[in-house]
Amino acid sequence: MKPPLVSILIPSYSRPGMLRRAIRSALSQTFQDLEVVVADDPGPESCRAAIESISDSRLRVHFHSTRMGCWGNVDYAIRQARGDFVSILGDDDSLSPEFIERHLASLQRGVGFSASFGMMHELSESGQFIRHFDPGVGGDGPMGGEDFLRAVLRQKVFLGSALLGRKDLITAWEETREDDIVADQGVLLRLAAVRPVRTVWTPEAVYFKTVHSTQLSSNFVRVSQAYLETLLRVRGLIGGRKHRKRLTVEAAHLCIVLARHHAAMGQLSNARRRIRDALWHAPLMPGTWSQLLQSVFWPGRLTRTSRLQRGLDVRDAPN
Repeated sequence: MKPPLVSILIPSYSRPGMLRRAIRSALSQTFQDLEVVVADDPGPESCRAAIESISDSRLRVHFHSTRMGCWGNVDYAIRQARGDFVSILGDDDSLSPEFIERHLASLQRGVGFSASFGMMHELSESGQFIRHFDPGVGGDGPMGGEDFLRAVLRQKVFLGSALLGRKDLITAWEETREDDIVADQGVLLRLAAVRPVRTVWTPEAVYFKTVHSTQLSSNFVRVSQAYLETLLRVRGLIGGRKHRKRLTVEAAHLCIVLARHHAAMGQLSNARRRIRDALWHAPLMPGTWSQLLQSVFWPGRLTRTSRLQRGLDVRDAPN
């Protein structure tokens, strides 16, 4: 039997209602030559009934008998893909009906394109629009190497919003095993900086991301620290000076973001440590030395401004 052109992968865990919506959005695509691969990790709330309520020959399902973990489950799903192109859909998210069709049209317009990135809209659990992410490349069409890396570092493009060549995805994924909870961002960094792929921007292909409290990204410090470690690992793989410099500055900036978070929480020793890390990476970055001086001589001011920056009440600031 001839394999489909596109594989939509849905790693799932204990969100049956959202998963049902995700599967239906994948099967309702205007482009039909596809498969939907669901890899279900066992959790407190079973997804079996939600999955088995949907009957479609294009739906392939695997129920794990033991817990794989988030990225172990994604890894399994990627290795089940048979299509030339792959899309990874979160079990709590959904796709616009023409998502695949629009991406394929963009990829077919040029020679050698192997990744197309679309718009991502954030929605509340009730379906209310929150915001959209635009990489700022203007219109649609090719995203150059620098434009793509800049969009990745600013977190304006997302793995879920893309249609990627299966071989490129697997190659980049193989290098992300140490990236743990930010493996998706690790893939993007490698595609942008280590083994660059030709990318195109397709704003008409929309990925709908549901914002809720059970997401991994809700743990700010843990995710930011993991992302920082990923940035530094990827920087070590890059030969080009320009890309290395851009990742170094991004690492220093992230250290300052973490420092401000710690300061807002009254954790000044952690804040000072992060500021010193930033100076180590980029000693000439504007404002970093002033952050250090504030943390030593005017810690109360740093705490207050950091709380304001994060939208917290200054009156609740720790002493």
